[in-house]
Amino acid sequence: MTKMAIAKLQNILKSPSKKVAVLDLIICIFFGLTFYSMPTFSFLSKLNLLTWLFTIVSLLLLVFRLVFINKKISIDLFVLSLSAFSITIFISTLLNGFVNFSFTAILLVISTIIIYVFAKENKQLIYPIINFIYFSTILFLLTFMLSNFSLLIHFDFERLGGEFGNINDVAIFLGLGIALSTFYSFFSKKNISKILNLFCLILFVYCGLSTGTKILLFIFIICFFFVVVNYFGKKRWYFSLIIFSFTITIAFIVISLPAFSHFKERLLSFLSTIFGLDTSSHTYIDYSSIDRLNMFLNGFQMMLRKPLFGYGYHGFHNFSSFGGAWSHNNFTEIFACYGLIGAFFFFFPFIYSFWKSITLIKGDKLDILCPLILLFFLVSMFSFAFDVQKLFAFLIGFIYAYTSEPKIICDFNTDKIFKFLKKEETLI
Repeated sequence: MTKMAIAKLQNILKSPSKKVAVLDLIICIFFGLTFYSMPTFSFLSKLNLLTWLFTIVSLLLLVFRLVFINKKISIDLFVLSLSAFSITIFISTLLNGFVNFSFTAILLVISTIIIYVFAKENKQLIYPIINFIYFSTILFLLTFMLSNFSLLIHFDFERLGGEFGNINDVAIFLGLGIALSTFYSFFSKKNISKILNLFCLILFVYCGLSTGTKILLFIFIICFFFVVVNYFGKKRWYFSLIIFSFTITIAFIVISLPAFSHFKERLLSFLSTIFGLDTSSHTYIDYSSIDRLNMFLNGFQMMLRKPLFGYGYHGFHNFSSFGGAWSHNNFTEIFACYGLIGAFFFFFPFIYSFWKSITLIKGDKLDILCPLILLFFLVSMFSFAFDVQKLFAFLIGFIYAYTSEPKIICDFNTDKIFKFLKKEETLI
């Protein structure tokens, strides 16, 4: 058996097209490993090296395929915008004395550029890679459940996920799982796949709410509504209304269970505090939401003080009146840290892609999946900052590449570059 397997592998590697297929499979696998490692190992002192290893190998594989197989690199408005954003990060931090500076934000933007340029030339790989990313969210879901098995089955918890080092990173990853499992529950071809994905969706929602992160409920409601409406279409709007109403009713019944008393308390206190609603069951004012609202206002005050370049990398954390706190809001973070210039370069590709994806939905799976992921990120921006978020940096490039066709500024043929370098060597 071993000899036969080796012989088959040798036959595959003799064919150029099959070699490329093997390379593509390896790329998909490493992207799955990279995404799985993000919430699992990133904040664990020794195991975080695995995240770096998977990340670097994934990017090197993309560069190798782009340079030696595609042999083409296109520079368009998105590449220029993202490059300008990385330069703005450096200039903004330089103008504020490099306080607690790290190259993390710049390296993440460079990663997004590499992924975007690769995906533009290899659009056929976007859906398979997202499939592997979805599988990585399911794998993490199982890891999360095994880690908290006793608490989950006995419904005895307040906020889970701390064992991975950062509850917010765990929550946003489970939120991505909610968005993707919602899509696959409706758009998988086989009924058995739909049932299995629906089961995963229920587990993602359950485990997501167990982290106590309020934004996940809104992510679920908005993503579910978007998928249902696009699945049934305008003609069968009544199906969408029935299913959506039934699901929301079940969701609110579930969060009324004793196991989710802490989450329910936080949600009702949030609604009462922000909207002035009279909810008889809440027992305290949600000071967390008040603080975040004040952080939001303080962030824009900071932007008004330094409107062009802001306060630099981690500027809100370093210079806000909240003394070392994090803003927990992408809009606050971008405008306060990088000013109007940085905000323009950061949000231009996102807004352009979102508008294109919403207006050009045709029926292909990616026509639904890509705007869904953009919608997921848009909702998440009200509770998470994405300038240093690996999940955003490593996924958004694929979505930008599929949803938009910005003007190409120039193309580079790597074969011509290598030939030119060889000529230079011979002249020397």
